[in-house]
Amino acid sequence: ESIELVGIDIPDGQVKAGEEIPLAFTWRASSSPDVDYVVFIHLVDDKGELVATFDRPPVGGSYPSHLWQAGDTVVDPHLVKIPKDLAQGSYELRAGWYRLDDLSRLPIVDAQGQVLSESFIPVIELEVTR
Repeated sequence: ESIELVGIDIPDGQVKAGEEIPLAFTWRASSSPDVDYVVFIHLVDDKGELVATFDRPPVGGSYPSHLWQAGDTVVDPHLVKIPKDLAQGSYELRAGWYRLDDLSRLPIVDAQGQVLSESFIPVIELEVTR
């Protein structure tokens, strides 16, 4: 309702265990958020089990969401470290937002205005090698 994903810069889908991969989300404020939100990035295995999580305020905390004004476009870079001991295989990166004050996730709405049943955005499928 207040933050729209307008782009993602992502690497290709091949990564080695222990590597860091850069991601950059571009968000647009469709209204002025009245609270602070945190971006989460989850790495899940092919069964949907969480294997790593990366949570932080947008832009590393230097531009908290409560300061955003309607129409602001914010580039939000992240560096995701793939665990060194991760087994070879297929994984998925997922992203979303939650409120810092009560930890509730923001709903994800598609381009047609439908609320999705999952409160995350599938970002990329990764093939992890050793």
